[in-house]
Amino acid sequence: MPLYVADTHSIIWYFYDVPRLGAAAERAFDQVDAGEATLIVPTIVMAELIFMAQAGRFQFDLDAVFDALTNGDNYAIAPFNLAIAHRLRQVTAIPEMHDRIIACTALHYGARLITRDPEIQRSSAVETIW
Repeated sequence: MPLYVADTHSIIWYFYDVPRLGAAAERAFDQVDAGEATLIVPTIVMAELIFMAQAGRFQFDLDAVFDALTNGDNYAIAPFNLAIAHRLRQVTAIPEMHDRIIACTALHYGARLITRDPEIQRSSAVETIW
């Protein structure tokens, strides 16, 4: 079964049907919803969702998103752990800390990363889809 890790924007864009979501990213989320794949959500993404909601940068129902992510059969919340922390030292091509943690989470689980972030895509540190 395919494994995916999603960054913060891709989750919001999928749940709220924002047209910026890439076709391959949408297919991956659809696979998850159909029970054909698993989506791993790093805890740092959960924290970023809280900060985005509180800052009002994007209007969305945080409780509804959290409910879907924590109660969906094919969603898993991945804690930041020592194994992922060790990978941070190796993935220096991604300078932003949160993005690096998300990418390292994907590497740790052997998952493809759903992201539009150009720095992550250029780094080739992790397989990305969009």
